[in-house]
Amino acid sequence: MEGRMLAAKLGTTTHLSPLRKAQRLGLDAAGLERLALQRGCDYYHSGEPIPPASVSPGQFTNEELAIALLHPALPYHPRTLRLGAAIREEPDRPAFAFSRGVGARSPRSGVKPPG
Repeated sequence: MEGRMLAAKLGTTTHLSPLRKAQRLGLDAAGLERLALQRGCDYYHSGEPIPPASVSPGQFTNEELAIALLHPALPYHPRTLRLGAAIREEPDRPAFAFSRGVGARSPRSGVKPPG
């Protein structure tokens, strides 16, 4: 099963459009994982030195990084999925702010999320 895409495992179609920005910035699957480690998900790190980040948060946001890491066109690997979920969970950003358009409201709107 080496190299099998997550989309195939899920039985869905592979769409590449969200990954194009990452590709333009020179980030492949390993580069996306490395960027997540550089941005604070170092508890998934093996201990070897990590070079400084080559892509700034202004160029590629953590939301974009999370979507790219969770994208079904990447090769399936549980670590990639865990990194995508972890990078999304920023301590200063509530989880509902990530899911715009799914019944959640922006914190600036004055409407509190359910729960």
